[in-house]
Amino acid sequence: MEIAGHMDVYASGALYEGLRGTKTFVLAAHRFYYIIWIYDFGVDFREVINGDFGLYIYLFYFGKYGCYIDGLYYLDDVVVGVVACLPRQMEAFTQFTNEFDTRSCNHSDYSNGAWCDNSTGAVTKIQLTGCLSGTLKPNSSLFGFHQLRHLDLSNNNFISSTFPSKFGNLNRLEVLILSSSGLLGHVPSSIIYLIISSLETFLLLSSRCLSYLNVNENHLTSPIEISNSSRLEYLYLANNQFEENILEPISKLTNLKYLDISFLNTSYPVDLRLLSSLKSLLRLFLSGNSLLATSISADSDIPPNLETLIMRNCSVTKFPNILRKLKHLRTVSISSNRIKGKVPEWLWSLPNLEILLLSNNFFKSFEGSKKVIVDSSVKLLDMGYNNFEGEIPLPPLSIKTFYARNNTFTGNIPLSFCNRTSLTVLDLSYNNFTGPIPQCLNDFMIVKLRKNNLEGSLPDRFNVGTSLRTIDVGENRLTGKLPRSFLNCSSLKFLSVDHNRIEDTFPFWLKALPDLQVFKLRSNKFYGPISSPDQGPLAFPELHIFEISDNNFTGSLPPSYFVNWKSPSLKINGAGTMYMAEDIGASTYDDLIDLQYKDLSRNQLSGTIPSGLKSLSFLAHINVSHNQLKGEIPQGTQITGQSKSSFEGNAGLCGLPLEESCFAPPTQQPKEEEEEEKQEEEVLNWRGVAIGSGPGVLLGLAIAQVIAAYKPEWLIKIMCQ
Repeated sequence: MEIAGHMDVYASGALYEGLRGTKTFVLAAHRFYYIIWIYDFGVDFREVINGDFGLYIYLFYFGKYGCYIDGLYYLDDVVVGVVACLPRQMEAFTQFTNEFDTRSCNHSDYSNGAWCDNSTGAVTKIQLTGCLSGTLKPNSSLFGFHQLRHLDLSNNNFISSTFPSKFGNLNRLEVLILSSSGLLGHVPSSIIYLIISSLETFLLLSSRCLSYLNVNENHLTSPIEISNSSRLEYLYLANNQFEENILEPISKLTNLKYLDISFLNTSYPVDLRLLSSLKSLLRLFLSGNSLLATSISADSDIPPNLETLIMRNCSVTKFPNILRKLKHLRTVSISSNRIKGKVPEWLWSLPNLEILLLSNNFFKSFEGSKKVIVDSSVKLLDMGYNNFEGEIPLPPLSIKTFYARNNTFTGNIPLSFCNRTSLTVLDLSYNNFTGPIPQCLNDFMIVKLRKNNLEGSLPDRFNVGTSLRTIDVGENRLTGKLPRSFLNCSSLKFLSVDHNRIEDTFPFWLKALPDLQVFKLRSNKFYGPISSPDQGPLAFPELHIFEISDNNFTGSLPPSYFVNWKSPSLKINGAGTMYMAEDIGASTYDDLIDLQYKDLSRNQLSGTIPSGLKSLSFLAHINVSHNQLKGEIPQGTQITGQSKSSFEGNAGLCGLPLEESCFAPPTQQPKEEEEEEKQEEEVLNWRGVAIGSGPGVLLGLAIAQVIAAYKPEWLIKIMCQ
């Protein structure tokens, strides 16, 4: 299990700080539980809990679009695969899989399959995600696995399948995950009676009973039948199509601690007061619903012990003053609403608040002085995409991640940002800041100051061992040279200084940075050759984006120039999104998926295009337009697939995709054109004959007249002979 970033590890009540920065941490199975908070630059929180029967992993993500729960994962402490399974158990498992089309299943994927108890040989876990297609029948052989403790059938395509009531017969189930599986209809009451009696500890609970239900992203329509005696603690109903009010039956689940009812797609507003009976509720996810305004007012009543409240995209227009009552809140998201006015001063006095998302609203200012948030406990603050103006408030002393992009803040960047020793991520892009860049960039991991009015030169104070990974200062008014101390930034992956006034030669010395993936020098005053002084390769083997257009670079591109560039290996989110150059300023290198973009346009480069370019099969886009290049364009799949605009403006270039051919044979006109020209030629010939013969005819007639009048002797004799 890979774990990155800062972590605090609690084991049986003791705090261990010795694992800070650890990349890999293995948890052994025993009776104690662990809770691990992972601060991956302030945007990733995970909890890992270990119980009697194996390792449970609960993923609570906090990303750019808000907070959401990814699921509860159980890593069993038993043999993976078929080794310990009884033959009849494996026959039953095969019978179950034969009920579906399994052609999408990756049979070499160790995470899918059946797990059996070492001592009894009975199947205790089945996980088949994203590969089954067919109908989940009410009498499926699945319901014969009576020893089953963990069942994950999420992300399958159960065509026209209603929710089978026989799930309730699997009375040993501890974890049931059916999210995104296409189930229809209502949730049977038998599900609610799934009781867990095997765990001694779970999430700081001393209860020996636990029930978990995840039916996110299905087509469920009717409300759930729930017994007052239910011990359900985890309930995920997001992205369904409930036609009736489901909050009333949910209000009976007094043991609930985690509730996700995001995007219910109902026609009625959600009244949070119906959940006031859930005194044990810790985390509530409401995104994508219309909330009844009176239920989030100051005098409303909702579960008092909430630690996480996510209200993203709920069409809220006024600040939810109900937050003032929730003294245990740690995470709050009210982003992507329509809230106007000021952020209230009392918000910063919530004693446990660590994560606050205010982005994508219409806030204009903060109540109180600009020091109002300094003493807050907030560690991650996102106030981006609002209408904030004037001086930016001083950041909290405990801040780790600070987003304020896309506002209209003015003035200098406060030096107090340099005094926040925990601050690693700073994004002040797309504002109206002026003055110099603070000298403390060495202390950050990610710095984004794009599109402001910053002046002066880049600080040249990067020390050996700095953790700087991303620096984006594009679209400012920076001058001077690139800091040579960039050489100390061995972790640097994203470097963008585009659209400034930096005057320097090409930074060959940056090839010492082995992980550099995005390199943007576009629209500056760089000059001189871009070929290496030793005529060797350009290096930068991990480059995904290379932009040096609109400068004054000269010289040719040596044949070996691109020899070290290789297919990109960075795969982070797997979404397959393509980013072109214009988008890079708004994203981090972590968003780049298999992208190679080279822009050398609008310089004074001469010579020929290196033939090695045609072998770069991973190249998505290249632009060498408006230079002084000549010769034939190298022919290859990646080159001929480019638009001709990528090569235009070079008078000496020829070959596809340009129309100019390098070996132009004598052109033959089409047959129709030849016939038309022939007809025109004949008409002209006749006109010429007519014009030429006119004087001849007149001359002949004159001679005949003379002969007839005088009849000279010598002519008569000749004619007679």
